[in-house]
Amino acid sequence: MTLVPQETIRQHYVPHFYLSNFTDTSGFFQVFDKPSHSFFSPKSPKSVAYSKYFYAQETGKKDQLSQEIEGFLKGFDDYISKNIRSTIQNILSTEVIRDSDIYVISVLAANLYLRGVHVRNILRKLEGELAKEVMRIEANRPGFKNKAKEILLRESGEEISNEELDNLVNILKEKGYDLEVDNSLHLSLIQTEHKDYINMFSNKKLRIYVSTGSKKFITSDSPILETKCPDPKHPPYGLHFMQRLHTLPLTKDILVEFHDPMRLPGESVIRKSKGNDFVSTKNSQHYDIASGRCFAQSRDDLPATLS
Repeated sequence: MTLVPQETIRQHYVPHFYLSNFTDTSGFFQVFDKPSHSFFSPKSPKSVAYSKYFYAQETGKKDQLSQEIEGFLKGFDDYISKNIRSTIQNILSTEVIRDSDIYVISVLAANLYLRGVHVRNILRKLEGELAKEVMRIEANRPGFKNKAKEILLRESGEEISNEELDNLVNILKEKGYDLEVDNSLHLSLIQTEHKDYINMFSNKKLRIYVSTGSKKFITSDSPILETKCPDPKHPPYGLHFMQRLHTLPLTKDILVEFHDPMRLPGESVIRKSKGNDFVSTKNSQHYDIASGRCFAQSRDDLPATLS
């Protein structure tokens, strides 16, 4: 008997094995929805951070590619979930942090970064802006109006008036329209760039912070925070991925920062214990940058203004 692979409809852009590190003892966490500025009822990790056919070429529309991407990511998820517990235990102990621990954290960081909503939105925006810029250049070329008129007549069977054509050309020149693109670029990045991003994360300098107080770290549906290079000489996001600061709440007890190795002095990996004030500051920063939903073991761990 041939077994038919089970179709995955609810596709998580943040894996639930990662989110399970932020739950309370009952296996649930608090959910704050930033767009509606409201708390939801406590949720389990499996019930959040997913979308139907998220990895389809068009989100929500069933296709074979979504299942292939889901299977591809499952390989990373299986590896991380198998090894992350040992890494977490090692960080929380006084043992030396091993190269294998750094690798596991880097695989997780690359996986969360590439598969998520943040990168998808950036790529779709860039792709749309590039396509609009190409059309703006074309609209300024001599003979464009005649060429556009011929194409519209051939495609629609109706001749466009000169006034309508002028309006169309002006819209293209001014880029005064919205352009929807699909997920092709993002899905290609997921399939081809994991190794490169693992290497980049693993070559950054790590600062690992362990909460020793009652406050715990929060996370969100975009768990990898990417912030600009602090040097004003550089463009907003620096000259390269390596120059940006990336922050990952690894668990409710551990926060990892990936720093530019050329700018940060000191050892490659430093672990520090931190109290409530530090944790509250980092949680506020995470909340400020996050755009969707935040997840916390307790409402007390979220910024005080939300309680």
